[in-house]
Amino acid sequence: AKCTNPRRRPEIRELTPKQRKDLFDAMKQLRISEDQKMNWDSLVKIHIASENIAHGVPLFLPWHRYFLRLFEKMLQAINPTVVLPYWNWSMDSQAPERSIVFTEDYFGKSGGFDDCVDTGQFAWTYSNVPEAHCIRRRFNKAPLLTSFYSPEALEVMLATSPTYYEFYIRIGGPPHASVHESVGGEVGDLLNMWSPNDPLFWLHHCFLDMLWWNWQERNGEAGMNYGGPGN
Repeated sequence: AKCTNPRRRPEIRELTPKQRKDLFDAMKQLRISEDQKMNWDSLVKIHIASENIAHGVPLFLPWHRYFLRLFEKMLQAINPTVVLPYWNWSMDSQAPERSIVFTEDYFGKSGGFDDCVDTGQFAWTYSNVPEAHCIRRRFNKAPLLTSFYSPEALEVMLATSPTYYEFYIRIGGPPHASVHESVGGEVGDLLNMWSPNDPLFWLHHCFLDMLWWNWQERNGEAGMNYGGPGN
């Protein structure tokens, strides 16, 4: 069945300054929410608990699709106009550290003192999961980053994956992991199961979900199939 009146998720660079401010304001409000059923920390706990059921298995993509929608609905409860964008990091693949997402108007760069993210719109953000700490990043080649998968490489994966399982193995492997490992570095939140602490987690996984949607659209009815070992 087709959804009625679906809302398109934009690439982060497509947002107007007001749309970006609305998104960031909603994120900040969710971060400090005291509602035990609707706060950022509760989502991080859910992700930690999913380690063995939604990671390293084909459930990875559909589970994270639902998880993204849960986060988006929480943001929309704060501001109904907000739509979760994706970060097409393949556009920045050859020099990721130069991406606009790492600038002051967006998410800041690699961490400073104690690897705490001290730049960007979420500077000095703290989480209580798994314990009280600042959100950390340590670029793996600070101040540089290892290159990401290019648009051409992703296109090959989309075009040569006839089954869901083959697509999941390709996208859910190095393309997914390289962003976590490079941006998070040795000590960053993104490297760990509490990776949703870093706001970039949501945009990264939103891009993976967009790639899956692209694969589904290309493959018609076969794109709705799902399967593979470990389910």
